[in-house]
This record gives sequence, structure tokens and C-alpha cells, in this order.
Amino acid sequence: SEAVAMVELKFSLHFRNPNDIVSQQPTFFAAEIMVYVVFCGTMLHALKHEGRALTLWLCCLLTSFTRQLLMASVPEIDELVYHSQSVLMMFDRRVPAHVVYILPTALYVSAMTVARLRMRAHSAPFAIAIATTLFMIPYEIVATKFVWHVWHTSDPHLQE
Repeated sequence: SEAVAMVELKFSLHFRNPNDIVSQQPTFFAAEIMVYVVFCGTMLHALKHEGRALTLWLCCLLTSFTRQLLMASVPEIDELVYHSQSVLMMFDRRVPAHVVYILPTALYVSAMTVARLRMRAHSAPFAIAIATTLFMIPYEIVATKFVWHVWHTSDPHLQE
């Protein structure tokens, strides 16, 4: 079997002038700011409740960060999706920072919601997955419509 080729990435943060984004893609800028605000809200919630909530929040963040790092490191995956350049970019300007922060926000909110429902242990993971998907679908639809990210035309999922 062939080994998966990895790209050497530097963990780097790049800043872009927000005025450029507001003039070119105002909806993208608004969504980016909204993700940061909600992400900070989940962080404050986790810090307030400590214990399991904080551990869950940290694990959600680590999961998303690792996922995006791996996706940006594997050329076969990285070349399928192109992101618009946001105010704060990560991984050699390949991934907008808010993309890293939206998944842990969705996971954390979904997990905390399901925890309050006091579902049985065997059904809770499925409920969290469904809630996270429902949380992310509107973002994905709007992101595609307003060209915040696009799939490369060579993606086999786009072939008829």
C-alpha cells in the first residue's frame, strides 16, 4: 500500500486587513465575527461550569484543530476545498481560523444540550451527531452559496 504524502506545514497565523474583507465579502466577515463571538461564549460557559464541561470544550477544540491540521497536511484532501481568505488565517493561509472554531462550537453546544436532555448513554452520541449536523448545515449551505469555500472541480463527488 502507498503511504499518504504529507505536506510540511508551519503553524502560522496570518492577519488580513478587515476593511478588505468587509468591502469584498461582507457576509463572510459577519459570519467570521459571529463564529468568534459564539466560540468565546462556549469558552466562557465551559470556564464557568469547570469539570466535565471544560474538559469537553478542550477536547472539542483539540479535535477540530487536529482535524483541520491533518486535512491541510494531506494534499489529496487539502486540494479539494479552497477557502476564502479571512481576517485570521492558519496553517500557511490554507484554513480560516473561524473554520477551526466552528466545529468545537457546534460539538460543545450539541453535547451540552443532549446532556440536559438526560438521554440514555447508548443514544446520546447519536443525538449529539444529529444535533451537530443540524448546527452545521446552515453554515455549509450559506458558505457554499456566498463562495466562502468551494470544492475543486476534480473532486469525484462533483462528477456526474
